[in-house]
Amino acid sequence: MCFFKQLKLAQEKIIDLEGDLEELQENEQRWASKHKRAVDQVRNHQKPLMTQRIRSLKRQLNEAEEEASRRDVQHRHTHRELMEERETNSRLQRQLLDQQLHNKCVSHTCTHAHTLTHSLTHSHTHFC
Repeated sequence: MCFFKQLKLAQEKIIDLEGDLEELQENEQRWASKHKRAVDQVRNHQKPLMTQRIRSLKRQLNEAEEEASRRDVQHRHTHRELMEERETNSRLQRQLLDQQLHNKCVSHTCTHAHTLTHSLTHSHTHFC
């Protein structure tokens, strides 16, 4: 009889443990469900913030691209002005060299003409 009593106690213990196991599984499902709801709430709360952040970053990117475009236009304009100034400078340097050469030729011609005139004048006095 002792054996039957032990068997009955063991069966009751198994039934209790199965009940405990079932209760633990239900608790686990409840916690999993609560966890899922909490994660969903965080996602739902974070989604508008992330969307707003993305919009803000896109706006900043557009502003940076516009600024880069403006700077590029300014750079091309400044480069064009620099090229025009260099061309003007080269032209003026050529004109200055031409003028200096002309002045040198005129001066040399005048000096030569003066020397020639001076020679002729002195020769004329000798003849007189």
